[in-house]
Amino acid sequence: MRNIKQLIIIGNGGHSRVVQSIIKQTDSYQLLEIWDDSYEEETNEAGIIYKPIPKKNVASVDLIRYFIAIGDNLIRSKIANQLQLSTADYATIIHPRAIVDEQATVKTGSLIMANAVVQTNSIIGHHSIVNTCAVVEHDTMIDDFVHVAPNVTLTGNCHLSKHVFIGAGSVLIPNISIGEHTIIGAGSVVIRSVPSNVTSYGNPARVV
Repeated sequence: MRNIKQLIIIGNGGHSRVVQSIIKQTDSYQLLEIWDDSYEEETNEAGIIYKPIPKKNVASVDLIRYFIAIGDNLIRSKIANQLQLSTADYATIIHPRAIVDEQATVKTGSLIMANAVVQTNSIIGHHSIVNTCAVVEHDTMIDDFVHVAPNVTLTGNCHLSKHVFIGAGSVLIPNISIGEHTIIGAGSVVIRSVPSNVTSYGNPARVV
């Protein structure tokens, strides 16, 4: 009989509620605690513990995994730095209706939502989000703490650097690179690479 790992979710907003729904649809994890700064410590009728996010390092515990269920890239990054857990302590959560090719890699702390597709030789970094119905085509590299919003299409061999946000419905043509901390506005069509620390949107997308 295999051991079901217990899961601690950090955050309890809308994004967290989606993660909690996915957990209920799988048998990979048993929800143990939810940490959010809006709580004082309490236990609900299902035995789930609610408490504030710790302000210092958290010790690793065998058979317990953690997941930062917050949509904002910078907040996820800040909390990961605050907790100082190893990457092995984090869960990887993949919706049962997502398609992830066996030659793709999804690193720990990341989330693949319903009807998303991650194609062959693509790599999803730690603590990144591939949201509902997004498509990550072959040989695409997504670094840590990236958010790919719903219905985005990343065509082949794209590269998204750390803390990038790609707005809903955007399309990147093949071989596009997006620099760190850059935001691509919703509905954009990106036909050339975009540098770091800018906002770009439109069809074709232009730096603002």
